[in-house]
Amino acid sequence: MELLRGLFLIGLALDVTFPLGDLGDFWSTGFSAHAMLAYMITRSILLNLSVGYIRFGEKESIENFDQSYSWIPILLGLNYIFNQGQNFRPFIGLALGYYLIRLSFSFNSDEQSFNNEEFGIAPRIGVYFFVSAAILLSLTAEYNLIFTEGSSTTAFGILFSIMFALGN
Repeated sequence: MELLRGLFLIGLALDVTFPLGDLGDFWSTGFSAHAMLAYMITRSILLNLSVGYIRFGEKESIENFDQSYSWIPILLGLNYIFNQGQNFRPFIGLALGYYLIRLSFSFNSDEQSFNNEEFGIAPRIGVYFFVSAAILLSLTAEYNLIFTEGSSTTAFGILFSIMFALGN
């Protein structure tokens, strides 16, 4: 199977995200979905754009008090693909992105929301597996580092995606 220069791919990803550091002190595992568009710049370099939604669970539940924490990551990344010509291809990559962060609290019927927009990076490592010339599966480990005010916010995600070649 060959990824050809100039090839476009579209896809979907599901992931589980584990909050780290201070974020992990207050929030538990997050689950998400992402839409992706990718373009093969060369046979070894894939440019990708993804938009997702990650909602983290509450670490501790308090009666009559609801809270939620979520991200919408908009990431532009490059992946370098090894093992050309094989069905199983490892890759390394880096994405730069814009994270829309939302924190909400509700006590009885009083609700407060805080929205924030931050820049971040997401180094990644993974593997692509070719099901056919037009279908590509991937498993990716990604470290999200968001440069929030006064500190940084971090999380580790494991993504499973399926991508389809356009015009193959």
